[in-house]
Amino acid sequence: MSTLPGIISDLNTKPEHFDAVYNPYSSTIRDVMAGRRYDIDAAMAEGRRNRATSNYNANAFNTNTGANLAYRLQSARNYDNYVAKLRDTKNNVENQYKAEYANAMNDLGRQWVNATNLAVDQNARSRAAARNIQRQGLSEIGELGQTIAKHYNQKKRDKEMLPLYMEFLKSGFNSGTLSALAENLPKQYKRVKTKK
Repeated sequence: MSTLPGIISDLNTKPEHFDAVYNPYSSTIRDVMAGRRYDIDAAMAEGRRNRATSNYNANAFNTNTGANLAYRLQSARNYDNYVAKLRDTKNNVENQYKAEYANAMNDLGRQWVNATNLAVDQNARSRAAARNIQRQGLSEIGELGQTIAKHYNQKKRDKEMLPLYMEFLKSGFNSGTLSALAENLPKQYKRVKTKK
């Protein structure tokens, strides 16, 4: 009986469940990295102010000659070059942002896969451990059954052999000793006769 609680406990063993733990900041990282833009509005506004100032100065500079026209043309070309450089810089920086965004998504994907694989592995190990414990319980039931059968067979054999032994014992012991032996035997052996 003392072995039954352990066996019952083994048979009722359930596997533990492990949830995958993901990066809690993944959505924030994704939103921040996806939303990055290189702002050139302030630089464009500064370029427009400079060009307007240049045009104002050209109006006051040699108004009756072609010099102001050349000055305006040069100013327009400088502004166009300035805008082109700003747009190139914006494109280059935003392409860099896209590459960094791709790397961040790759890192988050790796973290997600690792967390999922870890949870799958832990759950598989937990199920295997629970199965092994349950098998141990079944094995213990088998061993307990074999022990009970062995004890039953031993008891039955002893019960059948005792009358034969008693005849043998009568040759070396007196009836008082044999009566005392019979009194100390369990109930199943009480049918043994000690008197001659």
